Amino acid sequence: ECDWSSDVCSSDLDRMFVRDNMTKDPVCITPDQTISQVVDLMSEKKLHRLPVVQGKRIVGLVDRKSVV
Repeated sequence: ECDWSSDVCSSDLDRMFVRDNMTKDPVCITPDQTISQVVDLMSEKKLHRLPVVQGKRIVGLVDRKSVV
């Protein structure tokens, strides 16, 4: 069976790992940053979404649509 959105067969997915396809050192933001700072960072780094981190814990995710 193949996935309609990417033409990747399910047998291929069984041999693929998240660790090989994830962003290794993601740009993160904190809940205390302003929307202006986040918009500037997204524009500067050409990012569409950013994880929100407090301490060592991911507490959310912000995407471009939610801040513009």
